[in-house]
Amino acid sequence: MQNIFTKDRFLGSLLGLAVGDALGAPIEFEKRDSYIPVTNYRAGGPFDLKVGQWTDDTSLALCIGSSLLEKKSFDALDIIKRFHQWFREGYMSCTGNCFDIGNTTKAALLRFEEHSDLYSGAPTDPATNGSIMRLAPIPLFYFHNVEKTLFYAGESSRITHAPIECIDACRVLALFIHRALHGYSKSDILKYKKEDMLVCSSIEEILLGSYQKKSRDEISAKGLATTCLEAALWSFYQTDNFNDGVLLAANLGEDSDTTAAVFGQLAGAFYGVKNITPHFLEGLWDKKLIETMGNDLYKKVNPYFYEGVNPTVDLIIINPLNEILLIKRSLTSEACPGMMAFPGGFIDSSALEGSFWIDGLENPKSAALRELKEETNLKLESFVELQLVGEFEGNNRDPRDNSISWSKTHAFFYRIGDKTYLSQKDFIRGMDDADEAKWIPITEAQQMNLAFDHNSILEKALVLAQTFK
Repeated sequence: MQNIFTKDRFLGSLLGLAVGDALGAPIEFEKRDSYIPVTNYRAGGPFDLKVGQWTDDTSLALCIGSSLLEKKSFDALDIIKRFHQWFREGYMSCTGNCFDIGNTTKAALLRFEEHSDLYSGAPTDPATNGSIMRLAPIPLFYFHNVEKTLFYAGESSRITHAPIECIDACRVLALFIHRALHGYSKSDILKYKKEDMLVCSSIEEILLGSYQKKSRDEISAKGLATTCLEAALWSFYQTDNFNDGVLLAANLGEDSDTTAAVFGQLAGAFYGVKNITPHFLEGLWDKKLIETMGNDLYKKVNPYFYEGVNPTVDLIIINPLNEILLIKRSLTSEACPGMMAFPGGFIDSSALEGSFWIDGLENPKSAALRELKEETNLKLESFVELQLVGEFEGNNRDPRDNSISWSKTHAFFYRIGDKTYLSQKDFIRGMDDADEAKWIPITEAQQMNLAFDHNSILEKALVLAQTFK
């Protein structure tokens, strides 16, 4: 499993839903292969939509996403009120009015009008796909907690779709999107074990891989939760990129917009938005609205997201003698020439993403450790040789120009053990843009003219040092 946490996957899942929805909308309800195959957006269809417009799948996903962001939690009453506002007033509709509303959703919203029930779905309703189609905001919002992801995926279905097949289809798709967001391989995403979750027999049959052996003719794209999940997983399994897969899903016909929207949620999270063909994104109606919501969901779950430019990191290493490792910036250094500083610098935004990268920016902790090695030659076999004992977060100003305000500074306090210190102390030297690197008692360091807001950081370092005496 790759531990990649990236906005690319968040945007991919939400925009992938809308792309699939918009591609499939013009041929919705059409018998398979009775139309010119879809290769791009087109106008028309049963609702006479414009090129790139989407249907209720995306509208209701936006209702859920906006509720989660504004309420900062799952609020069933707020969500169904937004659904009802869409139904009666066209809220979050790309045309300004409600169209293409499923019978099960409509029945639930009429019950809500009459009885004000938060969960207006009825177990006796047809087990249609109207809840799985709008799901993506749930696994995005609960990115850090798979248990909540599964629970609220089911709850989101019950608002309008209460049959067990609908609830279980949502829980399964949520689990698979969660895995995709966390960088699982395709085979690991699609693995099913009963200990993962208990599901009804019709959903379990799909999860055990029956769809993987089926031909296109054996895959149904009718509007049931089971057939929709199977068709979307089949399209995901059969292809190795988003663009071929979404067209494969849409061209299954029948409930084409929803099959492609369900595929898009999962495949977008797996491949990321950068792998969705540009003309699918550029031609999407109200792309900015959807993109903004994806960004907002990403910001909500990413503790290292920061606005602005030039976020910085510093690493404060305290040795067994309660000395602190400082470097002296070279006179030719771009930042703070000739000044004493902690090992650190800018969080890198130029390298490729990897295990410790977040949306093209390093995880601050890994950035600090990288700067430590580059500037002091302190080589560590593993992170466990340093014990994290504290953190500092604040705002900084560049001493070269006090009008430049940096968005955020991260400082990490580490205690280095006796064995590592003794083996490495003779190899410490200034490197990169540092003329020298040496150990200095913290109390002496406080008397120096340090760069940035290092003196305030040192106050915390001194307190931490006292705890190790």
